[in-house]
Amino acid sequence: MEPNNIDLIEAYLDGTLSDDENAQIEHRMAVDDNFYQQVQYQLGFKKFYEQRFQEIEMRTEMLSFIDNHQTVITKVKAIERVRDFVTKYAAQIAVVIMVGIGTWIWWNAQNTETLLLTKNIEKVIIPDQDNAFGEGQEAISENITLQLFKSPRSEPNNFTYQSKVLTIYHPDPEIVNAKKIKLVSLATGYRLDCDSISYKWIEKEPGRGQLKRISP
Repeated sequence: MEPNNIDLIEAYLDGTLSDDENAQIEHRMAVDDNFYQQVQYQLGFKKFYEQRFQEIEMRTEMLSFIDNHQTVITKVKAIERVRDFVTKYAAQIAVVIMVGIGTWIWWNAQNTETLLLTKNIEKVIIPDQDNAFGEGQEAISENITLQLFKSPRSEPNNFTYQSKVLTIYHPDPEIVNAKKIKLVSLATGYRLDCDSISYKWIEKEPGRGQLKRISP
C-alpha cells in the first residue's frame, strides 16, 4: 500500500478507510517512526483548524443573536469584534501554514531517496557438491544490474531483487565503495561479496529482505 502519504493520512484521520486499511496504517505507525511523525504532524494541523473554526462558528452564532436583539450601533461593534477575531487567527493560521509548508519541504528533502550508483555486477551460481563440477566451483556466471539508493526512511541494507536487478537501500559505505561486488547463489540462499566483506541474504518475503554483514 503505497499511495501519497498526505492523502492516505487525511483519509485515516477522517475515518474514511476500511477496518483492514486502518489496521495497516496503525501497524505502519508502530514500525515506521518517520510515518508515525507524519501522522502526528497532520493530526496537529487538523486539530488546530477544527478548534479555530469552532471558535469562529461560535462567534458567528453570537453575531446572529445580536442581529436579532441589539441596536444598529451594537451590531456594528459586534461585527468589528468578530472581524478582529477572524483577522487575528487568520494571521496565525497563515503563519502556521507557511511554517508547515517549509517544514514539509525540508522533511522531504531530508528523506527523499537518492540514487548513489548503478553498475553491472557478476552473479555466480555455485553447484551442489555432488554434481559433476565438484564442490566449490563456479558453474554458471551472468551479469545483473546493481542499484544503490540513499534512503533514510529505509532500514540499512534493505534490498529488492527482481528481473535481474538488485536494489539496495541505505547501503553500508563498504558496499558503496567496494571495487568488486559479486552476488553468489548457494544451495542455501545468496551471499553478497563486496571486496573482502560478505553479507548474508535474509529474505523476508519473495524478492525482498535485508543484508546482514557476516565477515570480517
